[in-house]
Amino acid sequence: MKTTTELNQIRAQQALDKNRVRHNGIVMTSREFIETLSKEGYRPEIGQKPRIEYSRTKYNRMEGWQQEEYERKCNEIIPYYKAVGEDSSMSLEKYEYDYLMKLTSLQNLQ
Repeated sequence: MKTTTELNQIRAQQALDKNRVRHNGIVMTSREFIETLSKEGYRPEIGQKPRIEYSRTKYNRMEGWQQEEYERKCNEIIPYYKAVGEDSSMSLEKYEYDYLMKLTSLQNLQ
């Protein structure tokens, strides 16, 4: 029987091979896309962002208890995974971020 960690690694590998991305006019898998970003010098970073973006219009349409819940969600901070290059950055999914971290660490060892 496989552990949860092993199963999550298998799912991540399958997602890297399955998902399609268009980059510079070329359609490629997520794995090829991340490898291209790595070769282009992008580095992985984790930022923070609010769970939901604040909207005054939404807020004003709510009742008191809904407003409190909305404010709580707006103040909740979640991680934001991205690849940062010299002049641009791209948002990534967690499994893409992990793969880019792995490639970056391998390049640093060489």
